[in-house]
Amino acid sequence: MGKTTGLRALAFAAIPAPVRITLGAEDTAAILKGIKGRLIPALKKAGMALEPKITYPGNHNWFWRVREEHFSDVTAFLDGHLK
Repeated sequence: MGKTTGLRALAFAAIPAPVRITLGAEDTAAILKGIKGRLIPALKKAGMALEPKITYPGNHNWFWRVREEHFSDVTAFLDGHLK
């Protein structure tokens, strides 16, 4: 696929809320490449309030349970952005 178009950047800019992205460090190469190489840069380019963390241990399976590290990060994100 090509680079992010201006139209897609405008669509991202229309998202009215901060974005939190969480991934496992051992997620598949395709997922990590797409998120790190395309989605995160496109969201940043669009000026989105963005908080990515892609260093959680494991892969998608790691998120299938409530994990203290992830839960505390998510609640801190929500506490910081919900008013």
